[in-house]
Amino acid sequence: MGKSTTEQQFVKAYDEYLEAIFRFCFYKTNNRDLAKDLAQDTFIRAWKYIQEGNNIENMRALLYKIAGNAVIDWYRKRKGESLENLMEAGFDPVDVNAAADKHSEMQTVLGKLEKLSPDDQQLIVWHYVEGLTSEEISTTLKQNKNTVSVRIHRAVGRLKKFIRQ
Repeated sequence: MGKSTTEQQFVKAYDEYLEAIFRFCFYKTNNRDLAKDLAQDTFIRAWKYIQEGNNIENMRALLYKIAGNAVIDWYRKRKGESLENLMEAGFDPVDVNAAADKHSEMQTVLGKLEKLSPDDQQLIVWHYVEGLTSEEISTTLKQNKNTVSVRIHRAVGRLKKFIRQ
């Protein structure tokens, strides 16, 4: 017996978006193993959502929404952990810094990106790193496309100010 259309679409989305969801999770956590776990959890949650009979208009937007929520859940759980506990769990700031040193311009931008609000950071990463369109972001955030475009433009403007300083 063959796969259902829904299952085929899900497998296609998995193949198409797994790496992007992993990068998103890795950017947010700086931990490869955790990012892999969060990416897998994202697809498990998406599959459960599909199995509940929910209609999905934009799979990519849904996956980013679920991944963002998974990262938030992880941060809530780890709140209060010390750096020592994080290092025992596999977080290695030396690896992150060594990779960033290879791209000094990117390091400067990322350093300045941290000065932005989490919302501005997320918009910039989604749009410029992950390549999401304003429309896809608007679906994820449940906001008007024009509002999202303006928010991205303003976030970039704030980032440019920080870079110039």
